[in-house]
Amino acid sequence: MTKKNILFLVEGMTEGLSTPRKKGLWNILRVEQRWMREKKIHHEIKRFNGKSIMQDKMKSRVEQ
Repeated sequence: MTKKNILFLVEGMTEGLSTPRKKGLWNILRVEQRWMREKKIHHEIKRFNGKSIMQDKMKSRVEQ
């Protein structure tokens, strides 16, 4: 089985992190951690501080 890597690029704090209302991407992925381990899927969340910063830096981050 091949290991897979997924990079999530998110605009800001509320999209990327755990929030009291359980709406951040981290909360969604936490539910799927066991399944991802079984499938050998590594994930990383890269949070930017706003849409304009995300647009400026996204291309270089994806190329890395």
